[in-house]
Amino acid sequence: MDRGPAAPKPFSAATLGFVWPEYPGQLQVTDAAILARLTQALSTASRSPAPLDPRRLYWRLELHRGEAGEEPEELLATRDLRVHDPAQDVTLDGPDLEEILSDLTGDLRQRFFGERVPWDQALNLLPVGATATVRDLETGLTFAVRRHRGDAHADVEPLTPQDSETLRAVYGGEWSWKRRAVVATAAGRAIAASINGMPHGWGDLFDNEFVGHFCLHFTGSRVHTTWQVDDGHQLMVLKAAGALAESLDAAEPEELARWVMAAVNHRERATLRYVAGTPDPALQDALFEQIRTLFVWGARLEEADEHAARVRVEATVYYVAPDPAAPFRKSLVMAFSQPPGEGPWLLDFSSLSPLLMPGAGPAGERRSSVKGRRGWC
Repeated sequence: MDRGPAAPKPFSAATLGFVWPEYPGQLQVTDAAILARLTQALSTASRSPAPLDPRRLYWRLELHRGEAGEEPEELLATRDLRVHDPAQDVTLDGPDLEEILSDLTGDLRQRFFGERVPWDQALNLLPVGATATVRDLETGLTFAVRRHRGDAHADVEPLTPQDSETLRAVYGGEWSWKRRAVVATAAGRAIAASINGMPHGWGDLFDNEFVGHFCLHFTGSRVHTTWQVDDGHQLMVLKAAGALAESLDAAEPEELARWVMAAVNHRERATLRYVAGTPDPALQDALFEQIRTLFVWGARLEEADEHAARVRVEATVYYVAPDPAAPFRKSLVMAFSQPPGEGPWLLDFSSLSPLLMPGAGPAGERRSSVKGRRGWC
Protein backbone atom coordinates (compact mmCIF):
# COMPACT_ATOMS: atom_id res chain seq x y z
CA MET A 1 0.00 0.00 0.00
CA ASP A 2 1.45 3.35 -1.08
CA ARG A 3 1.56 5.70 1.89
CA GLY A 4 2.92 8.64 -0.15
CA PRO A 5 5.93 10.75 0.77
CA ALA A 6 7.00 10.80 4.39
CA ALA A 7 6.14 13.88 6.40
CA PRO A 8 9.13 16.19 6.89
CA LYS A 9 10.87 15.99 10.22
CA PRO A 10 9.80 18.97 12.34
CA PHE A 11 12.31 21.67 13.06
CA SER A 12 13.76 21.52 16.56
CA ALA A 13 14.71 25.21 16.76
CA ALA A 14 14.84 28.36 14.68
CA THR A 15 16.69 31.67 14.91
CA LEU A 16 15.28 34.82 13.34
CA GLY A 17 17.62 37.73 12.74
CA PHE A 18 18.43 40.49 10.28
CA VAL A 19 20.41 40.39 7.06
CA TRP A 20 21.80 43.84 7.86
CA PRO A 21 24.98 43.49 9.96
CA GLU A 22 24.09 46.78 11.70
CA TYR A 23 21.10 45.03 13.31
CA PRO A 24 22.43 42.23 15.58
CA GLY A 25 19.09 41.45 17.23
CA GLN A 26 17.88 37.85 17.24
CA LEU A 27 14.79 35.90 18.27
CA GLN A 28 15.19 32.28 19.36
CA VAL A 29 12.19 30.11 18.50
CA THR A 30 11.83 26.93 20.57
CA ASP A 31 8.05 26.64 20.93
CA ALA A 32 7.15 23.21 19.53
CA ALA A 33 3.76 24.33 18.22
CA ILE A 34 5.25 27.24 16.26
CA LEU A 35 8.03 25.04 14.88
CA ALA A 36 5.50 22.40 13.79
CA ARG A 37 3.42 25.06 12.01
CA LEU A 38 6.56 26.40 10.35
CA THR A 39 7.55 22.91 9.18
CA GLN A 40 4.11 22.35 7.68
CA ALA A 41 3.96 25.81 6.08
CA LEU A 42 7.30 25.31 4.34
CA SER A 43 6.36 21.85 3.09
CA THR A 44 3.20 23.20 1.43
CA ALA A 45 4.55 26.54 0.15
CA SER A 46 4.70 27.02 -3.60
CA ARG A 47 8.12 27.51 -5.18
CA SER A 48 8.98 29.59 -8.20
CA PRO A 49 12.24 30.75 -9.84
CA ALA A 50 11.81 34.42 -8.99
CA PRO A 51 15.10 35.77 -7.57
CA LEU A 52 14.91 38.83 -5.36
CA ASP A 53 17.07 41.95 -5.38
CA PRO A 54 19.70 41.16 -2.70
CA ARG A 55 19.61 44.78 -1.49
CA ARG A 56 15.99 44.28 -0.42
CA LEU A 57 16.66 41.21 1.71
CA TYR A 58 16.05 42.12 5.34
CA TRP A 59 15.28 39.04 7.45
CA ARG A 60 17.28 35.83 7.96
CA LEU A 61 15.73 32.65 9.37
CA GLU A 62 17.95 29.72 10.38
CA LEU A 63 16.16 26.40 10.82
CA HIS A 64 17.49 23.39 12.72
CA ARG A 65 16.15 19.84 12.52
CA GLY A 66 18.30 18.50 15.34
CA GLU A 67 20.40 16.10 13.29
CA ALA A 68 23.96 15.72 14.60
CA GLY A 69 26.44 17.58 12.41
CA GLU A 70 23.71 18.91 10.14
CA GLU A 71 24.04 22.47 8.86
CA PRO A 72 21.01 24.67 9.52
CA GLU A 73 18.73 25.53 6.64
CA GLU A 74 18.53 29.23 5.78
CA LEU A 75 15.73 31.35 4.40
CA LEU A 76 15.92 35.06 3.56
CA ALA A 77 13.03 37.49 3.29
CA THR A 78 12.32 41.06 2.27
CA ARG A 79 10.66 43.54 4.63
CA ASP A 80 7.28 42.67 3.09
CA LEU A 81 8.00 38.96 3.72
CA ARG A 82 8.75 37.71 0.25
CA VAL A 83 10.71 34.57 1.13
CA HIS A 84 13.77 33.34 -0.76
CA ASP A 85 15.50 29.97 -0.42
CA PRO A 86 19.14 30.69 -1.38
CA ALA A 87 20.07 26.99 -1.51
CA GLN A 88 17.56 26.32 -4.30
CA ASP A 89 17.38 29.91 -5.60
CA VAL A 90 13.59 29.93 -5.49
CA THR A 91 10.93 32.15 -3.95
CA LEU A 92 8.50 30.53 -1.51
CA ASP A 93 4.91 31.62 -1.19
CA GLY A 94 2.09 30.56 1.09
CA PRO A 95 -0.42 32.27 3.40
CA ASP A 96 0.53 30.16 6.42
CA LEU A 97 4.22 30.91 5.96
CA GLU A 98 3.56 34.63 5.67
CA GLU A 99 1.36 34.62 8.78
CA ILE A 100 3.98 32.83 10.89
CA LEU A 101 6.77 35.11 9.72
CA SER A 102 4.62 38.18 10.31
CA ASP A 103 4.16 37.15 13.95
CA LEU A 104 7.85 36.33 14.47
CA THR A 105 9.21 39.46 12.78
CA GLY A 106 6.71 41.59 14.68
CA ASP A 107 7.98 40.09 17.93
CA LEU A 108 11.62 40.76 17.02
CA ARG A 109 10.84 44.32 15.94
CA GLN A 110 9.20 45.04 19.27
CA ARG A 111 12.13 43.60 21.22
CA PHE A 112 14.96 45.19 19.24
CA PHE A 113 13.77 48.60 18.03
CA GLY A 114 12.34 51.61 19.82
CA GLU A 115 9.15 53.50 19.12
CA ARG A 116 9.17 56.90 17.44
CA VAL A 117 8.09 59.42 20.06
CA PRO A 118 7.96 63.15 19.20
CA TRP A 119 10.22 65.39 21.25
CA ASP A 120 7.32 67.26 22.85
CA GLN A 121 6.22 63.93 24.36
CA ALA A 122 9.66 62.44 24.99
CA LEU A 123 10.75 65.38 27.15
CA ASN A 124 7.96 64.50 29.61
CA LEU A 125 9.03 60.85 29.71
CA LEU A 126 12.56 61.96 30.63
CA PRO A 127 12.21 65.12 32.75
CA VAL A 128 15.21 66.96 34.18
CA GLY A 129 16.79 64.82 36.88
CA ALA A 130 15.26 61.55 35.63
CA THR A 131 17.34 58.59 34.46
CA ALA A 132 17.17 56.36 31.41
CA THR A 133 18.93 53.28 30.07
CA VAL A 134 20.50 53.72 26.63
CA ARG A 135 21.29 50.76 24.33
CA ASP A 136 23.54 51.29 21.34
CA LEU A 137 21.80 49.56 18.45
CA GLU A 138 24.87 48.16 16.68
CA THR A 139 27.04 47.05 19.60
CA GLY A 140 24.30 46.20 22.09
CA LEU A 141 26.23 48.02 24.83
CA THR A 142 24.02 49.67 27.46
CA PHE A 143 24.64 52.49 29.91
CA ALA A 144 22.62 54.71 32.22
CA VAL A 145 22.17 58.46 31.82
CA ARG A 146 20.60 61.31 33.79
CA ARG A 147 18.90 64.24 32.09
CA HIS A 148 20.78 67.44 32.88
CA ARG A 149 18.96 70.14 30.91
CA GLY A 150 17.94 70.87 27.32
CA ASP A 151 14.87 72.40 25.74
CA ALA A 152 15.51 71.56 22.06
CA HIS A 153 16.67 68.03 22.92
CA ALA A 154 17.83 66.19 26.04
CA ASP A 155 21.24 67.09 27.47
CA VAL A 156 22.27 64.01 29.45
CA GLU A 157 25.18 62.77 31.55
CA PRO A 158 26.49 59.23 32.13
CA LEU A 159 25.37 58.23 35.60
CA THR A 160 28.57 56.53 36.82
CA PRO A 161 32.23 56.17 35.78
CA GLN A 162 31.35 52.75 34.31
CA ASP A 163 28.60 54.35 32.21
CA SER A 164 31.11 56.93 30.93
CA GLU A 165 33.52 54.13 30.04
CA THR A 166 30.77 52.25 28.19
CA LEU A 167 29.78 55.35 26.21
CA ARG A 168 33.38 55.80 25.16
CA ALA A 169 33.60 52.11 24.19
CA VAL A 170 30.57 52.57 21.93
CA TYR A 171 32.69 55.06 19.97
CA GLY A 172 35.72 52.80 19.78
CA GLY A 173 37.51 54.36 22.74
CA GLU A 174 37.37 57.97 21.55
CA TRP A 175 34.96 60.85 22.12
CA SER A 176 33.14 61.80 18.93
CA TRP A 177 30.46 64.10 17.53
CA LYS A 178 29.29 61.33 15.18
CA ARG A 179 25.66 60.33 15.56
CA ARG A 180 24.68 56.80 16.58
CA ALA A 181 21.32 55.03 16.69
CA VAL A 182 20.21 54.07 20.20
CA VAL A 183 17.13 52.91 22.07
CA ALA A 184 16.49 54.91 25.25
CA THR A 185 14.26 53.29 27.85
CA ALA A 186 12.54 55.89 30.03
CA ALA A 187 9.32 55.69 32.04
CA GLY A 188 8.92 52.09 30.91
CA ARG A 189 8.98 52.89 27.18
CA ALA A 190 11.69 51.96 24.68
CA ILE A 191 12.17 55.03 22.48
CA ALA A 192 14.10 55.37 19.21
CA ALA A 193 16.80 57.99 19.69
CA SER A 194 20.20 59.27 18.58
CA ILE A 195 23.30 60.36 20.46
CA ASN A 196 26.62 62.00 19.89
CA GLY A 197 29.56 60.98 22.05
CA MET A 198 31.32 64.24 22.83
CA PRO A 199 31.51 65.76 26.33
CA HIS A 200 30.75 69.48 26.15
CA GLY A 201 29.26 72.27 28.25
CA TRP A 202 28.68 71.64 31.93
CA GLY A 203 26.87 69.06 34.03
CA ASP A 204 25.48 68.32 37.48
CA LEU A 205 27.42 65.13 38.24
CA PHE A 206 31.00 65.32 39.46
CA ASP A 207 31.78 61.68 40.23
CA ASN A 208 31.08 60.10 36.83
CA GLU A 209 34.47 60.84 35.20
CA PHE A 210 32.70 62.80 32.45
CA VAL A 211 33.14 66.55 32.14
CA GLY A 212 29.91 68.18 30.92
CA HIS A 213 27.06 66.46 29.08
CA PHE A 214 26.25 64.95 25.68
CA CYS A 215 23.16 65.04 23.49
CA LEU A 216 20.21 62.67 23.22
CA HIS A 217 17.83 63.38 20.33
CA PHE A 218 14.34 62.11 19.55
CA THR A 219 11.91 62.47 16.65
CA GLY A 220 11.70 66.14 15.69
CA SER A 221 14.15 67.43 18.28
CA ARG A 222 16.53 70.22 17.27
CA VAL A 223 20.10 71.35 17.85
CA HIS A 224 20.64 74.26 20.24
CA THR A 225 22.98 76.28 18.04
CA THR A 226 20.79 76.63 14.93
CA TRP A 227 17.40 75.58 16.34
CA GLN A 228 17.08 73.31 13.30
CA VAL A 229 16.24 69.63 13.02
CA ASP A 230 19.51 67.77 12.40
CA ASP A 231 19.53 65.34 9.45
CA GLY A 232 22.12 63.08 11.08
CA HIS A 233 20.22 62.68 14.33
CA GLN A 234 16.91 62.10 12.55
CA LEU A 235 18.48 59.49 10.27
CA MET A 236 19.69 57.61 13.35
CA VAL A 237 16.27 57.88 14.99
CA LEU A 238 14.77 56.20 11.92
CA LYS A 239 17.42 53.50 12.15
CA ALA A 240 16.71 52.94 15.85
CA ALA A 241 12.98 52.67 15.11
CA GLY A 242 13.46 50.05 12.39
CA ALA A 243 12.01 52.57 9.93
CA LEU A 244 15.17 53.35 7.96
CA ALA A 245 14.54 51.16 4.92
CA GLU A 246 10.91 52.18 4.48
CA SER A 247 11.81 55.87 4.90
CA LEU A 248 14.57 55.65 2.29
CA ASP A 249 12.20 53.83 -0.07
CA ALA A 250 9.60 56.58 0.29
CA ALA A 251 12.00 59.54 0.04
CA GLU A 252 11.95 61.86 -2.97
CA PRO A 253 15.34 62.79 -4.50
CA GLU A 254 15.86 66.05 -2.57
CA GLU A 255 15.19 64.42 0.78
CA LEU A 256 17.21 61.36 -0.19
CA ALA A 257 20.18 63.58 -1.07
CA ARG A 258 20.15 65.02 2.45
CA TRP A 259 19.97 61.54 3.97
CA VAL A 260 22.93 60.47 1.83
CA MET A 261 25.01 63.46 2.95
CA ALA A 262 24.16 62.73 6.58
CA ALA A 263 25.18 59.10 6.07
CA VAL A 264 28.54 60.15 4.59
CA ASN A 265 29.10 62.58 7.46
CA HIS A 266 28.34 60.02 10.16
CA ARG A 267 29.75 56.93 8.39
CA GLU A 268 26.35 55.30 8.25
CA ARG A 269 27.00 52.25 6.07
CA ALA A 270 23.50 50.77 6.10
CA THR A 271 21.96 53.84 4.44
CA LEU A 272 24.62 54.10 1.73
CA ARG A 273 24.48 50.39 0.96
CA TYR A 274 20.70 50.45 0.71
CA VAL A 275 20.35 53.47 -1.60
CA ALA A 276 23.29 52.77 -3.91
CA GLY A 277 22.34 51.63 -7.39
CA THR A 278 25.83 50.13 -7.72
CA PRO A 279 27.81 50.24 -4.46
CA ASP A 280 31.41 51.43 -4.61
CA PRO A 281 33.17 50.24 -1.43
CA ALA A 282 36.48 51.87 -2.40
CA LEU A 283 34.89 55.30 -2.87
CA GLN A 284 32.87 54.92 0.32
CA ASP A 285 35.97 54.00 2.34
CA ALA A 286 37.86 56.98 0.88
CA LEU A 287 35.05 59.36 1.86
CA PHE A 288 34.95 57.96 5.40
CA GLU A 289 38.72 58.22 5.76
CA GLN A 290 39.09 61.73 4.33
CA ILE A 291 36.06 63.66 5.62
CA ARG A 292 36.15 64.88 9.21
CA THR A 293 32.74 66.53 9.05
CA LEU A 294 30.47 68.40 6.66
CA PHE A 295 27.56 70.84 6.71
CA VAL A 296 24.84 70.89 4.05
CA TRP A 297 23.58 74.37 3.15
CA GLY A 298 21.07 73.40 0.51
CA ALA A 299 19.72 70.62 -1.71
CA ARG A 300 17.55 71.51 -4.70
CA LEU A 301 16.13 69.49 -7.56
CA GLU A 302 17.77 70.59 -10.82
CA GLU A 303 16.02 68.29 -13.25
CA ALA A 304 13.81 65.23 -13.16
CA ASP A 305 11.76 62.99 -15.38
CA GLU A 306 9.87 59.78 -14.82
CA HIS A 307 12.91 57.65 -13.97
CA ALA A 308 15.86 60.03 -13.42
CA ALA A 309 16.62 63.01 -11.21
CA ARG A 310 19.56 65.28 -10.43
CA VAL A 311 19.90 67.15 -7.14
CA ARG A 312 22.38 70.00 -6.61
CA VAL A 313 23.88 69.91 -3.09
CA GLU A 314 25.86 72.76 -1.55
CA ALA A 315 28.05 71.88 1.42
CA THR A 316 31.06 72.88 3.46
CA VAL A 317 33.49 70.03 4.06
CA TYR A 318 36.29 69.71 6.61
CA TYR A 319 38.92 67.07 5.91
CA VAL A 320 40.98 65.03 8.34
CA ALA A 321 44.21 66.28 6.73
CA PRO A 322 46.22 68.34 6.11
CA ASP A 323 44.31 71.05 8.03
CA PRO A 324 41.25 69.82 9.98
CA ALA A 325 40.11 73.42 10.56
CA ALA A 326 40.12 74.44 6.88
CA PRO A 327 36.61 74.60 5.34
CA PHE A 328 36.15 73.75 1.65
CA ARG A 329 33.05 74.67 -0.28
CA LYS A 330 31.62 71.83 -2.36
CA SER A 331 28.92 71.89 -5.01
CA LEU A 332 27.97 68.52 -6.41
CA VAL A 333 25.14 67.02 -8.39
CA MET A 334 23.74 63.73 -7.12
CA ALA A 335 22.25 61.54 -9.82
CA PHE A 336 19.33 59.27 -8.97
CA SER A 337 17.46 56.70 -11.04
CA GLN A 338 14.15 54.98 -10.44
CA PRO A 339 13.60 51.48 -11.80
CA PRO A 340 10.43 50.82 -13.78
CA GLY A 341 7.42 49.98 -11.66
CA GLU A 342 7.74 52.94 -9.27
CA GLY A 343 10.48 51.39 -7.17
CA PRO A 344 12.61 53.47 -4.78
CA TRP A 345 15.08 56.06 -6.06
CA LEU A 346 18.66 54.75 -6.26
CA LEU A 347 21.87 56.77 -6.07
CA ASP A 348 24.60 56.79 -8.69
CA PHE A 349 27.34 56.37 -6.10
CA SER A 350 30.02 57.84 -8.37
CA SER A 351 28.27 61.21 -8.12
CA LEU A 352 29.69 61.46 -4.58
CA SER A 353 33.28 61.59 -5.87
CA PRO A 354 33.41 65.45 -5.81
CA LEU A 355 33.35 65.15 -2.01
CA LEU A 356 36.86 63.70 -2.04
CA MET A 357 39.59 65.95 -0.69
CA PRO A 358 41.11 68.58 -3.03
CA GLY A 359 43.54 66.90 -5.36
CA ALA A 360 41.59 63.64 -5.27
CA GLY A 361 38.49 65.08 -6.94
CA PRO A 362 37.71 67.33 -9.91
CA ALA A 363 39.34 70.70 -10.42
CA GLY A 364 37.77 73.94 -9.28
CA GLU A 365 37.50 73.14 -5.58
CA ARG A 366 38.44 75.98 -3.29
CA ARG A 367 38.52 76.94 0.30
CA SER A 368 35.24 78.29 1.53
CA SER A 369 35.01 81.80 2.90
CA VAL A 370 32.15 80.56 5.09
CA LYS A 371 33.21 80.00 8.67
CA GLY A 372 32.25 76.59 10.01
CA ARG A 373 29.44 76.72 12.53
CA ARG A 374 29.58 74.50 15.53
CA GLY A 375 26.09 73.17 14.81
CA TRP A 376 26.69 69.98 16.73
CA CYS A 377 24.58 69.94 19.84
